[in-house]
Amino acid sequence: MAAVALSACLTMIVSSACLQTVSELKTSSAELHYERALQLAEAGANAYLSRLTFGASASSVVPPALSFGAQAPTLAELKAGLRDGTYSVMAYPAGSSDGYCAGTVGKVGSTATIASFGVSNGIIRQVTVRTAIKQAPSDLDGETDIFPSGKYAIYGITSVNLVNNSVIDGAFGSNGSITLGNNCLVTDTNDHLVSLNGAGATLTTGSGCVYDPDTTNQKVGGDVVWPTVSQLALKVRTNGLADLMQAAYNDNSDIVRDGVAGSDATTLSLKNRGLAVFPSKSGGSNYYLTNAEFGNGASVRFDNANGPINVWFGPVGGPGSWDGGQNLSAMVTRPDLIGTNPVHIAFATTTAITGVNNFSFDVGIYAYDLMNNVPIGSVEVKNNGAFTGSLVAASITGKNNCVFTVGNEHFHPKGNGYYRRQFWAE
Repeated sequence: MAAVALSACLTMIVSSACLQTVSELKTSSAELHYERALQLAEAGANAYLSRLTFGASASSVVPPALSFGAQAPTLAELKAGLRDGTYSVMAYPAGSSDGYCAGTVGKVGSTATIASFGVSNGIIRQVTVRTAIKQAPSDLDGETDIFPSGKYAIYGITSVNLVNNSVIDGAFGSNGSITLGNNCLVTDTNDHLVSLNGAGATLTTGSGCVYDPDTTNQKVGGDVVWPTVSQLALKVRTNGLADLMQAAYNDNSDIVRDGVAGSDATTLSLKNRGLAVFPSKSGGSNYYLTNAEFGNGASVRFDNANGPINVWFGPVGGPGSWDGGQNLSAMVTRPDLIGTNPVHIAFATTTAITGVNNFSFDVGIYAYDLMNNVPIGSVEVKNNGAFTGSLVAASITGKNNCVFTVGNEHFHPKGNGYYRRQFWAE
């Protein structure tokens, strides 16, 4: 009997210990998922902060654009939204059923509020992060997008003057004055901001202009400082433009001018309905021109199938320009590759582009240098001009039905705004 009693006692003790262990494991597991949900919420906030600063990414951990509206959902509302498909979880790590759901609350401008929810085994926790744009390093190695939430369609460093019925589909801005004439339209999304930088920046609008005033007056640490074309050229060749103007260092002989290649000429002249083709090669092609003139109906094709293409205009302060004439078409042959093989035309000349009547570009235009410390690089177009891509110039004038649409490539300022966390709360 004593042995039976002892055996029963031992069984009870072991069973109790097992039950206690199971209970502790359950508690430990719940605590683990509770803590992990918080870590996932923090990871989501950091990932969305990266999105605001650097834009969309192909990375599997950068969440898609999401706005919760005026206020973040409650935990119950988020759970319901996850069930009905209103919201989705960005799996982390990839393939996991756990992850985070992050987005912005309210307007995104010089400040932003991020709400992020971490989901782990059915447990949800939330963090809220408030951020503000801070000053970036003013050197070429510290390049960062000035407006993290979108790419510029146009940026006039000293001025932007758009007259009558112009359309801007993308962010735009200036360190100086922006004038929108009658019936100009700025598309209204969070990525399409009116960026006024510096104490002297102004915005003047004519009658019938349509834009979102809540996205204006984003003064971000003073003037945006842009690199000059001369500085950018130094990244390509040791002596910059001085090297690129020499036939030994440029690819001018590859240009096919009305069916003929092999010329090292630094000027380009096409008569009516003429065609020039700029081929590309692995590692990128660099062309150097001092002047380009096009007759009515001329076409330029940038064949970016094999790599990026840069067209440099010089010398600094030179008289040459891209004279578009009428009905000029300057297009890339592989727009699907523009993200990896972009096409940029960079002007160090005083006048960059002039064009009239039904011309079109779908390449990145960069026209900014300094002469006696004065910004140079003017772009003036009128009558049904169409730009797709980023257009950055010292001054930009568009008259009568011009359309500027942001593209898949963009240019980096030397320094200025990036989003930095100011406040965090669960």
